[in-house]
Formats: sequence, structure tokens, C-alpha cells
Amino acid sequence: MLFGSRVKISQQGVDNQVPVMFLYREGVEAGGLISYAPRLPNLWRRSAIYVDKILRGAHAADLPIEQPTKFELVTLPI
Repeated sequence: MLFGSRVKISQQGVDNQVPVMFLYREGVEAGGLISYAPRLPNLWRRSAIYVDKILRGAHAADLPIEQPTKFELVTLPI
């Protein structure tokens, strides 16, 4: 819901002189001030590796839980 409204949210921030932080870079591209989050392609890649292991017979309960290790800081160009 918020991702689809990122342009409107950014504009509201500009109109009210409030800095807006987003979770993903698309929010900054829409006019937000900053974002800090894991890169989505990296998360998708790791998800594909999990799916591959499950399709090859691994039990999902036996797979370790992973946390993202690489994050991306995107700021509004000045």
C-alpha cells in the first residue's frame, strides 16, 4: 500500500517540509530523502537458492534462517 503511494507520500513530505525515509530505493527515486535496506535482487537470489534446496529434497525445517548482510544506503542527490 505504501509502496504504491510513494510519489504522493514524497510530495506530502516536500509540501510540509518533513524529511521522508523509505525502505527501498524507489522511494528516493520518487522524491524521498533517504532509504536504507537490503538489495532486493540479493534477497531474491537467496530465496531461489532455498527453493532449489527444497526441490532437491531438503526439509524446510532443517534449513537455517538467514539475515541479509549487505545493505544499500540511497540518498537524494544534492
